[in-house]
Amino acid sequence: MLFNGVTLSLHPHLHCIIPGGGVDAKGNWHNLRSDGKFLFAVKAMSKVFRAKYVAELRKKLEIDKALREELFAKNWIVYAKRPFGSAKSVVEYLVGPPMRQIHP
Repeated sequence: MLFNGVTLSLHPHLHCIIPGGGVDAKGNWHNLRSDGKFLFAVKAMSKVFRAKYVAELRKKLEIDKALREELFAKNWIVYAKRPFGSAKSVVEYLVGPPMRQIHP
């Protein structure tokens, strides 16, 4: 329990930043055309991410059937955000609230 009375539980997660475009064969950047929607359907992305992650775990670790079934029984949530407005916004997101207060 933390000093403020909040109990923490195991909550593994990761943050990924996906660029809104790509580089062509000549090295030129191209923004993806967007109608305001995400590149991938968020629910589908959750299922694909979980399947690929568990497949990679199986390559590295002995995962028995019971654990594999437990991993797939849980909902894996992909939280997708709209694009950041600037590089500064990306850095602020990555460092989190504590660092924003220290380094305005």
